[in-house]
Amino acid sequence: MNILFILGFTACILTSNRVFALDPKTAFEHANSISDVSVNMDLLDASLVIANAVHPEIDISAYKKMVSQLALQLRPLVDAEKLPEKKIDVLNKALFKEHHSVVNHLNLEEMKNPEEESLLNHVLDSWAGNCLGFTTLYLILGDALKLPVVPILAPGHIFVRYDNGSFKRNIETTAMGSNLSEEKMAKQLRITLTPEHRMLGTYFHVASKSDVISSIYANAGLLLARQGNIEEALRFFDNAQKLNTKSGEAHIDRALVLITTKHFQEALKESEIALELYPEATQAYLNEGVCLKGLKRPDEAIQAYKKAIRIKPSFSPAYYNLANLYDELGKTNDAIFNYSKAIELNPSYAKAYYNRAALYLEEKNTPQKALSDLNASLKLDDSNHEVYFVRGLTYQALNNFTAAKLDFTKYMEIEPQSAMQKNVKAIIEKMNEQTQK
Repeated sequence: MNILFILGFTACILTSNRVFALDPKTAFEHANSISDVSVNMDLLDASLVIANAVHPEIDISAYKKMVSQLALQLRPLVDAEKLPEKKIDVLNKALFKEHHSVVNHLNLEEMKNPEEESLLNHVLDSWAGNCLGFTTLYLILGDALKLPVVPILAPGHIFVRYDNGSFKRNIETTAMGSNLSEEKMAKQLRITLTPEHRMLGTYFHVASKSDVISSIYANAGLLLARQGNIEEALRFFDNAQKLNTKSGEAHIDRALVLITTKHFQEALKESEIALELYPEATQAYLNEGVCLKGLKRPDEAIQAYKKAIRIKPSFSPAYYNLANLYDELGKTNDAIFNYSKAIELNPSYAKAYYNRAALYLEEKNTPQKALSDLNASLKLDDSNHEVYFVRGLTYQALNNFTAAKLDFTKYMEIEPQSAMQKNVKAIIEKMNEQTQK
């Protein structure tokens, strides 16, 4: 069975950095002088140079002008307010209400491209983004407006805190700038706040500019990996780790990229380091499971997936990957159960529908159920052309030869180089013979 594979990405996805001079041409020349970046690089410049490294076509000066104009518009409004909460309201209104901003919350699985949503240019272009994208803009504007705002890092998440010494307030950029307590955020992120975690400085600590740039670096690394530039992506992760040695995010994302190149042992080591820093990082357990599966250690892989599920029962990628593994082990009922759970938690999980359909058809001989799943998968994602082939087989099993031939023909048109062309033609000929009898 042609099982499709997926890796979920980290919670609100913090990851990535590319700092240095305003001139993007010189940015790469200085890319190894990482110590200069954290001290001398402005967050606005750093964010845009990183974005430019991923998207060379963007005009850095145009975005700097956009931010400068926004700050000029806000300055008299902020200065007119005496109370800190009113100053915060001005900024929240400008960023989240007047622009009708679309801010993705902590459910990463609903984001199509979470790393892109972390880039400053994306936020400014679309007024849509995730926690890192909007927090970066908030911090840049806060600095321009002389507001005492600082970044706060949590595993897989970042937010802003206003703190002038006498007044302190959290600003959750994924909730229109609302004031959420650390306890509430911890509950949403499914992490446990302990004195040990606070002492280690990995949970809800005041971050430095270097920490934020590190997060931006890591996200950019994932984008570069998506573009196929693995070597540069790994270098970005190296830089991210150098800028923030206490963050597990870069280790998690580095593991993701190493998994795509089947370097499972190295990826496993990265996952273990991430778990030492973030013991409740579900993505790290997911990565660990994939690595152990790749290393032919299925029992340990199952336990890794189950650990992710225990920490975050709503984490659908863990159920999906667990189902894939059970299917490979021939445990059809367990596989179907976990595909069903993934779909229950994420009704848009096209690949889970497809894989469950294949089991319904091949192992359970229930083509009607398979047909329902295949229709759902195709509606959600028409880029998986294999659906047409499997649905053709399903229609054939239901003796609906007309619909079967239409799907087989569609598959051959879309995939003219497929090795299955000869087989599909033979199936169509056999159905024609049966129809003529």
